[in-house]
Order: sequence, then structure tokens, then C-alpha cells
Amino acid sequence: MFVATGIPAVLFAPIAYAFLPRSPNEARWLSDERKAWLAKTLADEHAATGAIDHANPFKVMADPRVILICLMYIGLPLAAYGLSYWLPTIVKSFGVSNTVNGFINVIPWLFVAFALWWNPRHSAKTGEKTWHMVVPCFVGAICLIASVLVPGAATKFGFLCIAAACMFMVQPVFWTLPGTFLKGATAATGIAVINSFGNLGGFVAQNAVPIIKDRTGSDLAPMLFLAGSLVLTGLMVFVVQRVLRPKAA
Repeated sequence: MFVATGIPAVLFAPIAYAFLPRSPNEARWLSDERKAWLAKTLADEHAATGAIDHANPFKVMADPRVILICLMYIGLPLAAYGLSYWLPTIVKSFGVSNTVNGFINVIPWLFVAFALWWNPRHSAKTGEKTWHMVVPCFVGAICLIASVLVPGAATKFGFLCIAAACMFMVQPVFWTLPGTFLKGATAATGIAVINSFGNLGGFVAQNAVPIIKDRTGSDLAPMLFLAGSLVLTGLMVFVVQRVLRPKAA
């Protein structure tokens, strides 16, 4: 799987480097007026937020703000492991055929698709970011726990659908944060660092969850761990926003 998904990315990297525009002025599909507007808007945003572009982009790895965002992000993929851990068990309890099973497993991702469209759109419209990340984190944590406690497979499944939407709808808003203080090659490096570090959440979860399950013999204990990571992410949003706000002043 890793080879099949990794080879296209490697092969297309030089093509993207050669053909993708490096600035609004190189975007052939934009009119001159739109090129000028976009260039000015980006310049104004960088000036207003104090975005930096290190001479050596790798210096971004030592930026305390990047490290803080890394710690915040790791909770999202970690909590998402709750779906792969609990969802198959619930769907199996419906006692349906493999074909119907497959269709049922699509349902949570339809919730996710809608949430990924609605949340960042509403955040951009209102100009508010903090609560568009915090509320989904807290609601998602509650739904993860409820999916274990409530009776009935259908009810458990419903809570997991909401939890899935909540934990993924945070991410489009989250990814606007690095651009508030980074730009250019530094932004590219910073985003890569944050994404790489955050994906360690899956590694942590796939080892921690079975250990918690084996030692407690409970389905609730692993879900409390995953929900707790989501709550911690929500709380860290306040910390990150407080750290970034002076930089944007």
C-alpha cells in the first residue's frame, strides 16, 4: 500500500515543481487584475501577521510556535484511530452481508465530507477560528465515549458518525494557523514538520489502544484515552491562539 501510494507522489513531485506557478503573477488562468489583487492581498496578510521567512527554512524546526502546533495536532490523528478501532466492531454487530457492510462503512465519511465543507466555510465567513476548532474537539470526545456507553448498535454507530465529522472538520481550520506566522519556503517546511509529527498520533494509538484494552479488559478505557487526547487538543487551541495573537498584532 505504501509503495502504491508513494510512487505517484515521488514521480509527480518534479512535474509539480516544474509546472506549478510560484506566485500569482505566474498563474496563467488569472487575469492581470486578479493577479495584482491576489499578490497585494497576500503581501498585506504577511505584513499584518508578521509572517517570517527564514534564510534557512530548516530553522523553522526550532520555532517554539511550530513545536507547540505539532503538539496540538498530534491529538487529531490519534483520536481518529478510535474509528478504526471501534467502527468495525459496531458494523459487524448489525449482522449484514459484506456488501451491505461496505455501504454502511461509507456513511461516517459522508458526515465527514459535509463537515469538511461546512466548518471551514463558516469559519471564513465569520472570521472566527478558535471555537470552530474547540467545539468539534469537545463534541467529538463526548461522542467517542457515548459510542461505548449507549445501548444499541445503531445508536453507537450514530455517535461514531458525529465523532468522525467532528475530529476531521477541525483540520481545515487548523491548517490556516501556520500561514499566520510563516511564509515562503519556511511555511512549506513548517507545514511538513507539523504534518509529519502529527502523524505519529496513529503510531501512538495503534500501540497504546491494544495495551490499554488488554490490561483493562474494557472497551471504555481505550476510548477514554482517545477522547482525552481530543479534549487536550481542544484546550491547546486556546494556548496556541494566545501565543500566535501577539505575533499577529
